[in-house]
Amino acid sequence: KDPKYVNEPQIPEFLKHYPSGVNLQSLEHYVQLYESNKFRDLDHGSAEANMKAYGQPTPPEFDLTKIDRQIYAYSGDNDELGDLKDVARLKAILGDNLNLTEFKEFGHLSFVWGKTMPFLAEIDSIIQKERFTQKLLKKEFLSEN
Repeated sequence: KDPKYVNEPQIPEFLKHYPSGVNLQSLEHYVQLYESNKFRDLDHGSAEANMKAYGQPTPPEFDLTKIDRQIYAYSGDNDELGDLKDVARLKAILGDNLNLTEFKEFGHLSFVWGKTMPFLAEIDSIIQKERFTQKLLKKEFLSEN
């Protein structure tokens, strides 16, 4: 979906090293998350195994409402793994704790193997620092009154 930004001639070289550092259990967990449409811990395959691991028959869901730190995230309107619906769902839960940068016409691979990512990452780091500074100044200003 995103050949405009993906460095296609480099894909064979990238695939020699991808996915590196991923074990089968992590991949199984990703599939479970996708299929269940729930953000929860690994399902060990049986109520008995889950009881042993978690003290309950099903894996516990992660409570994202407990997050009280800033999260910087990126989305693309062509991302098939982190689509706009997922991003909106996350934004509804995290509210102001989610600092989202959206890229037009970016798919999932654009973020990993994109031709323009080094440049965009540098620009975005400047934008994020500015956002963070503004929040700090606002917080300090409001706390003095």
